[in-house]
Amino acid sequence: MSDLKQVIEHDLEKQIICPYCWNGFAPEETYWISEHPEVQPDPLLGNVDEKMRFLPSRFDLMGNALDERGAVCQELACPRCHLLIPRACFEMKSFFTSIVGTPSSGKSYFLSALTWQLRKILPRYLELSFADADPKLNKIINEYERLQFFNPDKDKYVKIEKTEEEGDIYSTVRYSEENIVTYPSPFFFTVRPTMNHPKTEMGRTMSRLVTLYDNAGESFDPGKDIATNQVTRHLAKANAIFFLYDPTQDPLFRDACAAVSDDPQVCNTKAMRDDRQEIIFNNMTTLIRKHAGLAQAEKHDCPIVVIVTKFDVWKPLITDKDFPEPYVEHPGTGMKHLHTGVVERVSGKVRDLLLEYSPAIVAAAEGFTDQVVFVPVSATGVSPKFDEERAELGIRPVDIKPVWAEVPLVYALAKWSDGIVGTFSPSESDS
Repeated sequence: MSDLKQVIEHDLEKQIICPYCWNGFAPEETYWISEHPEVQPDPLLGNVDEKMRFLPSRFDLMGNALDERGAVCQELACPRCHLLIPRACFEMKSFFTSIVGTPSSGKSYFLSALTWQLRKILPRYLELSFADADPKLNKIINEYERLQFFNPDKDKYVKIEKTEEEGDIYSTVRYSEENIVTYPSPFFFTVRPTMNHPKTEMGRTMSRLVTLYDNAGESFDPGKDIATNQVTRHLAKANAIFFLYDPTQDPLFRDACAAVSDDPQVCNTKAMRDDRQEIIFNNMTTLIRKHAGLAQAEKHDCPIVVIVTKFDVWKPLITDKDFPEPYVEHPGTGMKHLHTGVVERVSGKVRDLLLEYSPAIVAAAEGFTDQVVFVPVSATGVSPKFDEERAELGIRPVDIKPVWAEVPLVYALAKWSDGIVGTFSPSESDS
């Protein structure tokens, strides 16, 4: 075992937390994934494309494991569930983010706009790189981005399908014939200081692996969380929770929107959808209390960002001015920082609006945690069009211009991830 430790010790995290089954293990306990084409599939994963996982005893000069046929292996897996874990999990701290919302609240559109904007905003403004930790594991979200932002046919209406309760966004592990468990398959991104970041010399300790969990809205219905279906248990481990609130699904808020917008989601009965979003929120908090061991009256210490989606629809209800720029140049560093004061002032305005039209969601969020911020987001920046023939909404890629889509995660990293994002505090200049 000492030889094995010597081979794999390379400034690694002391304990690895599996992002699927939440098993904690030491780096030397890591399983590797066989590479030789004739090696048998792994019995836990039930897929011929999933090669055998194993605890190695032989390594090459680069520290890579050799499988039973002598093939050099590159990929790592959890020793309990055998699912593929990005190497970044071993080299940097994780920042777990759970994304929750009702069906059709815009989670998939938000995820696509979030990651697309982060790829641009972080290096341009904040001297941070944002990259896929493993493109194979981010295949779904990269396809979302391609459809909306890298589509060669920019004038053709497109639609991202809603997240389902089964499919590639989940992974199934067969521990035994009677014990078959479904886990979420999150998306993984690395955030690292660039060479011009003021803390670039602290790159090893400042870097983060951002892990994003998405679920179908139906996954939060009562009775869905059982031993064989653990797709929402990431909520109890999250460093931040993003709850998407859709004003167009609330009849009172929607009526207010209809007075200032001709968006089909508020004006066309075929495109409208009603949902009791505070019920989904309360179901979510019940799951968290159960798995985090919280008493009913105990507040959680995990922050919640209430993301009020489809801002392009309801923007006239909050302001008739240009939306504030959240990134300002810091006189001390000469580079841009996130102005947390701007975000928090906007949060206050959004909270006031929600108190008028949907006070239940404000009460639910603030009753669960003392760390709540309300952020307006438009993933597309423009209303979709209703296709009568196909009876569905669509949007042209050429029209998409996200508004504040990246701000929830930038703010979360700034406030709750040890300073990787430079900030102005509310007490500093408001310029």
